[in-house]
Amino acid sequence: MMSYRTVAFAILAVATLSLGGMTPAQAGDVAKGEKVFKKCRACHSLRAGKKKVGPSLHGVFGRRAGRFVDARGRAFKHSKDMKAAGAAGLVWSEDTFKRYIAKPKPYIGTIIGKKKAKTKMAFNGLKKPVDVDNLFAYLEPFLMGQQEGK
Repeated sequence: MMSYRTVAFAILAVATLSLGGMTPAQAGDVAKGEKVFKKCRACHSLRAGKKKVGPSLHGVFGRRAGRFVDARGRAFKHSKDMKAAGAAGLVWSEDTFKRYIAKPKPYIGTIIGKKKAKTKMAFNGLKKPVDVDNLFAYLEPFLMGQQEGK
């Protein structure tokens, strides 16, 4: 007969293995994600309130899509479809960010009832799920507003 201690240890071991012993943010590789971000860096800043060709990604979590105001109080000129997605309730989170970055225009399209949305972002998305996870692992502290970048 097994002791309670043995049973408890077995349950803990199975739970740890089934969860991978990781939180979702640890699922990606930060260093590899920083390399993936090079595709984004030309258009997006990680500094609060600093827009480039695209809006800053700093503190984007909890922000309604289609709304960004720079440090000088000027609103970023989002596409009509991105604004419509925000009006339809799209708020940036881990889930929405990952789905968006994988297929930006089709994802926004599903929010607003189109096959493909018209957005200002020329990027077509990350084809490999591992790249999405790695990018998120790198960006998470910036997206949450916990860390500020360039």
